[in-house]
Amino acid sequence: MLLSNPCFEIWLLLHAKDQKAAIETDALIKELKKSAPMWKNYSKSAFTETQKSFLNDKTEVAVERAKRLQEFQNPSTGIYKLIEMLQKNAKND
Repeated sequence: MLLSNPCFEIWLLLHAKDQKAAIETDALIKELKKSAPMWKNYSKSAFTETQKSFLNDKTEVAVERAKRLQEFQNPSTGIYKLIEMLQKNAKND
């Protein structure tokens, strides 16, 4: 359900820009770092408050971009499915 190809960072990148062409992990990380100022010093270990805020603000656009990608292909991510499930559960509470 949460598979991302080539890596988790495709989900992060989709918050900043559309990525439709296949991409390798190293190139994706480089693209993420130049996609928006808050990603310049991206590290897998933790998100800054600025990064968290950016992700929160751009979640809907990332979900829409992720939905347009071919599942299990490069690039793709299923993380949007979890986001939609959490949003649906929050509305039902």
